[in-house]
Amino acid sequence: MTDNIIRENKPKNWRQQNRILDAIEQGRLVYNTGRKINGHEVWESTHPETRELIGLKPLTEIITHPDNLEIVKEHNRLCKEQTGGIA
Repeated sequence: MTDNIIRENKPKNWRQQNRILDAIEQGRLVYNTGRKINGHEVWESTHPETRELIGLKPLTEIITHPDNLEIVKEHNRLCKEQTGGIA
């Protein structure tokens, strides 16, 4: 794991935040939410426009630590730049 991800003062959704940050750190566009429906794992996108299209909260509303929020904002910028704004 990189040293610039802050994992202190655990908020209520710290597991979800860690899963999201790990996915971003590894360059993945999906992460395992840790939930299951009918025995199947639930995966969600980290791409900002995909999240918006399927009605998920933006990552900037989930990640709470300011330093980690900057990582998410940079990820969102890179996603939009690489896809030309297309989810």
